[in-house]
Amino acid sequence: MNLQNKELDKKNPCEFVSHLNSQKTQEILFNYGLALYQQGQYELAFKSFDKASSTLKGIPKLWYYMGLCVLNLNKQKYNEHIKQNYESDVYFKKHSFASEISYDKNTSK
Repeated sequence: MNLQNKELDKKNPCEFVSHLNSQKTQEILFNYGLALYQQGQYELAFKSFDKASSTLKGIPKLWYYMGLCVLNLNKQKYNEHIKQNYESDVYFKKHSFASEISYDKNTSK
């Protein structure tokens, strides 16, 4: 390992395999992404799958898990949005601003 690669490892230890480009390295990244996915860390898992995709293009399982990561990230964002709107409605109703609420959960799309 040359000095430049050691410097890369010191700056960003999570990216220790970024300067390597081999089939084994990509498989390690794929397996790392699977572990992150199982822990619910969908964004990091997606990034790991994305790095592995440069070499492992022909593996359907990779694309399947990338899609699942995107779906779960969107689901999390949607749930956060709904929770924020619900908390906002509760605040307005508590302080007698119920007539000013323009957001209706039953009719909104």
